This record gives sequence, C-alpha cells and structure tokens, in this order.
Amino acid sequence: MLCISHVPSAASVELLLDIAAGRTEVRPEQGFDQLCRLATSFRFDRDLLDSPGAKAIALEFADHPSRVQRSHFAELAARMGWKDTIPLLEEMLEDEHLSLRVEAAEALTELTGKKVEAERPRASFPGTDIVRGLLSKTDQLKLPRKAKADFVSDFDGRARLC
Repeated sequence: MLCISHVPSAASVELLLDIAAGRTEVRPEQGFDQLCRLATSFRFDRDLLDSPGAKAIALEFADHPSRVQRSHFAELAARMGWKDTIPLLEEMLEDEHLSLRVEAAEALTELTGKKVEAERPRASFPGTDIVRGLLSKTDQLKLPRKAKADFVSDFDGRARLC
C-alpha cells in the first residue's frame, strides 16, 4: 500500500479510490489514508482526483468515527479546493479533539482566504494554595560537614570514588 501512494498516476488513484470505497478486501480507511497522503504530496496533479466519484468517496470520511479520518478529509478538501465542504469544516471546528479543530481551521483558512483559528483550551491552574518552599520562605537544610572524596584505581584499573 505504501508504494501505491508514492506513484501519482491515474491507475494508483483509481485503485486507492476503490479501496476507500470498500470495493476491495483492504480496509477502506487504509485506502483513504494513502489517497490523502498522495493527494497532499507536492508531486500530485489535482486533475487525477478531480471527479465527482472521488469527492463522493471522500465525503463519506467527513463524519467518520475516527478523528484521524476526519482530519485527512479536511486536509484533502483544502488541497482539492472543495469550497462546498466549508460547512462540514466549520462543524469540525466544534470537535472535541484539538488536532482536528486545528486541521479544520487550516483548511478553512486555505479555502476562504481568511485566517481561521481553532479554539484552544484555556490554561488553568488547579489551586492557589501556597506550596511550601516555592511560594513561601524556603526551608533551611541542615547539611553534614564537608566530606572529602578521592578517586582511586580499583584492582581492574577502573577509577572509583571513595
């Protein structure tokens, strides 16, 4: 499967679309993953994936249970310039997974030309109690007298501390 995604040809795209559509014994998610990897590579010709059938297959992954598949869909939609997927991408901005929200925001930024930010969780601190030694007066540690140490050679020639 990895080799197919490295060959940007009509035949490789057709095979990956068949896999993603569930027309083979290979898991559809694997085909879609490889298709997205191929489509987002710098060598990919968008015309290879510019068909209604390819878009219909990709749309099936827009509401996939896996956030990884939905994230791949967002990246593919941006790469292909599918502006009609903007409402789906806007819904992804509300997802519980930050990585998906970020991917959807990046896709929307690319498709709309306007900067879209993903909502990130606010930083919060569990409490305001003073932590002894950090926010109050430090404790004085009673240390033993200074000790003297030397290195000596052991019977096997290695140095050791004594």
